[in-house]
Amino acid sequence: MSNVINSGGAVIRKIIKDKHIALKDLTATLQSKGYNIKEGVLSNKLQRDTLTLNEFTLIANALDCDVKTISNDNKIVYSLECDVEKATKKFNNTSKKMQEISNDRKLNHKEE
Repeated sequence: MSNVINSGGAVIRKIIKDKHIALKDLTATLQSKGYNIKEGVLSNKLQRDTLTLNEFTLIANALDCDVKTISNDNKIVYSLECDVEKATKKFNNTSKKMQEISNDRKLNHKEE
């Protein structure tokens, strides 16, 4: 069965639905792999389709799925593997920086 879907967020939402996985359970699985994400943030990323390729691959991995590209002319399959440790470290560092920026903005706003 082939499912043609036009966004990464929609693909993940479809897999979650097909596998009867609750978003909170997916979030817990990702957190257990070191991906420091909250359920609300994951939900927003899926709805707004703002997943990076690394995030998409990491989530697919957590859902026991592969990410592949198949050449139309010669049918060669190219598999995308996610370095879970590298992807989670990058995401967690970015999240930490964004939180620091948010805290600085709140502090500056209070001082004014």
